[in-house]
Amino acid sequence: MKVLFVVPDMIKAENLSIEILSACLKTEGHSTKLEYSNKPDFFDKVKSYSPDIIAYSITTGMHYGMLQVNKRLKEQFSNFIGIFGGPHATFHPEIIDEHEGVDIVCVGEGEGALVELANALRDGLDYSGINNLWVRTKTGVNRNPLRDAVSIDTLPYYDRSIYLDADPVMKESTSRIMMASRGCPYSCTYCFNRTYKAMYKGRGKILRLMPIPRAIEELKHLLNAAPNTTFIEFLDDIFPYADKNDFDEFHELYKKEIGLSFATFLPPKHRDFDFIKKLKEAGCRYVGVGFECGDQNIRRDILKRPNYTNEDIINTLHACNKVGLKSFTTNLVGLPVENSLRNDLNTLKVNIVAKPTIALSYMTYPYPGTELARIAVEKGFISKDKEININNKADSPFDFGADQLAIEKTALMFGIIVEFPILLHIHGLLLLLPKSLWNFLYLAHRGYKYRISFNADYSIKNLINNIKTLINYLKYVKIEKLQVK
Repeated sequence: MKVLFVVPDMIKAENLSIEILSACLKTEGHSTKLEYSNKPDFFDKVKSYSPDIIAYSITTGMHYGMLQVNKRLKEQFSNFIGIFGGPHATFHPEIIDEHEGVDIVCVGEGEGALVELANALRDGLDYSGINNLWVRTKTGVNRNPLRDAVSIDTLPYYDRSIYLDADPVMKESTSRIMMASRGCPYSCTYCFNRTYKAMYKGRGKILRLMPIPRAIEELKHLLNAAPNTTFIEFLDDIFPYADKNDFDEFHELYKKEIGLSFATFLPPKHRDFDFIKKLKEAGCRYVGVGFECGDQNIRRDILKRPNYTNEDIINTLHACNKVGLKSFTTNLVGLPVENSLRNDLNTLKVNIVAKPTIALSYMTYPYPGTELARIAVEKGFISKDKEININNKADSPFDFGADQLAIEKTALMFGIIVEFPILLHIHGLLLLLPKSLWNFLYLAHRGYKYRISFNADYSIKNLINNIKTLINYLKYVKIEKLQVK
């Protein structure tokens, strides 16, 4: 069977979920390919490949565009199965009821389900009862139960070739991503992991780590596929080998077998100076720390974050600065709480004291199926049926009344003020500047710090590639907004 994965070309980033699904399909003898839906020759390429299955991995917001793409493909080519997976499909599988062109929705992990579907189509077997799939039939929709969580030790290596073959720019890139675990140790209300854990309760472990030797072999496979790689970004929710014994083993094997610079996420309470020093010695270039909110009561009662203090964050980042390790914090702005703007400014002030290399701000979004979405509805910040559209995260979906614009502008200027604290004294004056200007400054500052300064690549080529990526992203966002309307 031929399986085509369809994604928008936005920010030049691999999707590891697609790579592992492709690898699983190939082990069963199926053919896979990836195409960008917003390329001029997209429909011609689909026609040329003539896939049996077209698969979409969608997040909330992104789903609008992909549903439209699937609708147009169904109008032109009717002889394929359209299957939707990913976070949005998992927590809102009802898209199969809402959109006639959706043939199947994959709920939860898709490795076993997608391979079983491809095998059934190849062998002419009924696929309406495959676990993890909601399947449209002539008599309705079969809503099949979940299977157990997969053991990641049994999975093949990520199929890096599916992106490298599809995108010359990504093939030239020297930066790659990696995940050596699956699942998250935390249960934050704004994240899908909380609901995901409830879905899979009794169906195996949710937090699964690759044994360190297996992770090293995975990285070797990556380097064989992309030998020009010089930097690896671990995208695990938390660095999987932060435990002292695990880290000592990782440190030794990684330096010996891989030896490339890397980045990862630290637990918010991991402020041990010796550990951070060894992390730097192992080749770590920068770390991320999830701060999210400067009010400990909101962190505990509303966000259900792990137990850490502002001093924990400050000490961790000061230790990073002391050893010369770059860092970033992630911060939620516009939370559905009373005096949200005051809370945002408090979070900003703690970041100023902590001194990360860059403070990343994210507008809070009530994603489907999350507890925070329920809280926001109960507190009257948003209506239950309000649609969430994709944008550049400059617009809050919540109703903050008179503070609405101030909160949205504060989110955009957040990282700039943390880097230049003197600006905090004129925050009120800065709010008088147009939001469009702050949107531009936000993208320019974040792009420079995160994609150029962090990687210490100041070449003209890298600058041009990042400008092209930004333009591509803005074009896609504009199209998505029109589709939502």
